[in-house]
Amino acid sequence: MSVWRLQTNTKEAQDAGYCADDCADYCIKNNVAALGFEKNVAALGFEKYELLTKVNSSVNALAKKIQPNDLIWMRRGGKYYLARITNKSYWKYDNSKKAKLLGVFNQRTDVKWIEIGDESDVPGALTTAFIRGHAMQQIKKPGISEYSKLIYDKKAKDDFRYNSTIEWSEENFYSLISPSDCEDLLYIYSYKESNYRYVCIPSTNKIATQKYEFVAIDRETGKHIYYQAKNGNIDLNADDYYKLIENSDSDEVYLLTTEGNVINAEKHERIHVVGATKLFNFCCDDKNKNIIPAKIRCWIEFAGGYNVQSEK
Repeated sequence: MSVWRLQTNTKEAQDAGYCADDCADYCIKNNVAALGFEKNVAALGFEKYELLTKVNSSVNALAKKIQPNDLIWMRRGGKYYLARITNKSYWKYDNSKKAKLLGVFNQRTDVKWIEIGDESDVPGALTTAFIRGHAMQQIKKPGISEYSKLIYDKKAKDDFRYNSTIEWSEENFYSLISPSDCEDLLYIYSYKESNYRYVCIPSTNKIATQKYEFVAIDRETGKHIYYQAKNGNIDLNADDYYKLIENSDSDEVYLLTTEGNVINAEKHERIHVVGATKLFNFCCDDKNKNIIPAKIRCWIEFAGGYNVQSEK
């Protein structure tokens, strides 16, 4: 069983003055998963389709790789939708004017979309899966398959059930929480480690600040603390962040990457690397429960994390 995500922002729709939400509306209304590419498929006929699918991976995925009981995610207007591929589902080329205009002529039928919720209701690894990539591609991040099956069982109104469970692990935890959740955790960790001296400055949390996510101030000394957190396989170079504090004798930097490495940190005394495992254990410790944001606590409880800690 695989989990996929569908991007509905087709070139054809853009050229015709439509948007991704228009394509998503079409999919929801017509119970299909659909995308563009290779309009000449109608002239080729299905017997030559095997040759065509070697040209485009998204068409190939939609028509041949997706199997019954696979799940597909789609996004519309900030809301996330989920659908299951049934045994009745098949590929077809829709030659209608509307399908061509929106660029949704390659279709997988018998796909009933279920509204799940907004970004606060779905894992961080799912939201980031929509940032780039092919129109149709598989999501292989830890925990996403288990979450998708669990939420389908909860929301679907049919008789099909996956009866899945999710294993509590560090990998699954970081897939469930979002990049912004990692930023919050990094600050909360340093806040407690500093004996609650570090006060965050909300106005410093700007998209334009590429070298740090936000800044805090030590309420006793006035020194600045810069934070950078990356959720994923992203390497950080401490040398890049030393420039933030080189003109000060006391300012500090906190760095986190959940799957990557921080290089050259040993060269800089005031640059602190917080390991993903250390932060995971901090977050899951029942003693810190009251200072963990509610959204993150929900993910811990969803995967049974606090129950695991209680059993130890």
